[in-house]
Amino acid sequence: MCAKKITNFEWRLGVTSCSSESDDPVDNGMPFVHLSLILEGGQCEVMEMTLPQFYDMMHQLESAKEQLALVS
Repeated sequence: MCAKKITNFEWRLGVTSCSSESDDPVDNGMPFVHLSLILEGGQCEVMEMTLPQFYDMMHQLESAKEQLALVS
């Protein structure tokens, strides 16, 4: 797999009002983060995640940043 650089990104915060994927009313009103990563060559990767998933990803990115700072 060839790694590509992220050249830009867009994000937005949303709230689920209803979903055909779940009949559970608890799922309604749940916040989510929508990320669009623009890569070299114009390729776009899109992902949605819950707020806990987003915070976990941010924690992992901060840990990776700290590790890279130690080796550079």
